[in-house]
Amino acid sequence: MKVLKFGGTSVANSKSISHVIHILQKNDIANNVIVVSALGGITDLLISMLSKAVAGEANHTSTIDEIEKRHLEPIKHFIPIDRQSGIISHLKKELNSLESLLEAVSILEEVTPKIQDRILSYGELLSVYLIHEILVAQKKDVVLKDARELIMTHKVNNKRVVDYKTSSSLTVSFFSECKHKYVLVPGFIASNKHGETTTLGRGGFSKGLSKVCFFFLFKIRSEKYRGFI
Repeated sequence: MKVLKFGGTSVANSKSISHVIHILQKNDIANNVIVVSALGGITDLLISMLSKAVAGEANHTSTIDEIEKRHLEPIKHFIPIDRQSGIISHLKKELNSLESLLEAVSILEEVTPKIQDRILSYGELLSVYLIHEILVAQKKDVVLKDARELIMTHKVNNKRVVDYKTSSSLTVSFFSECKHKYVLVPGFIASNKHGETTTLGRGGFSKGLSKVCFFFLFKIRSEKYRGFI
């Protein structure tokens, strides 16, 4: 198993994504875990819109069109025309939901941590959906796994951290059954025991996922060795 992490600049546009596809072709082994960030610059746009919404500024959703445009470019480049409409519809539906959340924040002129995490998660959720559809179009044996079903967080000393015990259990359970060559996972996002979306620092997420994947490998190897006892 390899954990391959692609940051925002690595999936910024169709040219960058072409390079990602080339890297995957060189890592043609089972259970490659592919972690992708939001397209380069998208998280900054989300933060900017959120800040404007909290301030009650009228133009707080003005860059949603830019986010849509950034995602449409690789869709039109990689996806066959007869499959584009469904993917574009999904993109528009998600952006409409994002706009509704921003409108609610603007009305109240305040944001809770829960809503902030939901808004900031859109970058990774849109990106991972897009990359998954591109890899499917490229005939890759890939499955999309929501990180919120693998990486759990809890608070320690009022700081949100990875719950390694629960996360490792979920990861071992999933990968023990997964037969796909590539497992695509969004970075940055996780969930708590209430099923609410939470976010981690990018370094914190990568470290957390790498560690729980290590636990998975340790578990599998232990089972193999136990078979010889």
